[in-house]
Amino acid sequence: MTTAALRALLLAFALTLSLVQGVGAEPAAIEVSGVRFAPHQQMDGRTLTLNGAGVRVKMIIKVYALGLYLPQPEADPLAVMSADVPQRVQMVLLRDVDAERMAHSLGHGMLEGLSGGQQAALSDRVHQLMQALIHRGDANRGDVVIADYRPGVGTRISVSGQPVCADIPGADFKQAFLGMWLGGHAADDGLRRKLLGATP
Repeated sequence: MTTAALRALLLAFALTLSLVQGVGAEPAAIEVSGVRFAPHQQMDGRTLTLNGAGVRVKMIIKVYALGLYLPQPEADPLAVMSADVPQRVQMVLLRDVDAERMAHSLGHGMLEGLSGGQQAALSDRVHQLMQALIHRGDANRGDVVIADYRPGVGTRISVSGQPVCADIPGADFKQAFLGMWLGGHAADDGLRRKLLGATP
């Protein structure tokens, strides 16, 4: 066997080995600021995969760690926001947060950058979420906030396993909710890129 033929054979073997190793490979868990996000989570019997995770930093203070779970990996923010599929956002607080501050921060973040018509259509439902968060009271470091979107049902937001209000209907509500981190007016571009699967 010639040197060229041997080199070609070794190259083909290496390529085959890499493909075999890639088949069935599991996405890794991601740990940020001491918070571990599992590679998969279950929603109503369906497996969602961790798309990305990162930390929201405000004025050099780490506020929360956030993970985004989708049916399949997606790097296009518009595709994520518009897809009418099960999705989950998991937030783990890294500091205590005043209830009113948290509620108003979410409300402002959801409506920022939307047209007047979009804001009018969402305002009652955003207000419903804000009032529910205020009624629940202050959030503490380590609390886990989960927002689950179910097509045809709406968005269910829970804190430490307890829903804060009834499911909030509308794909537009889910889009505005995700828009806080993935939209064109997202406050933290670094977190946005991490949620979309960027690596350091």
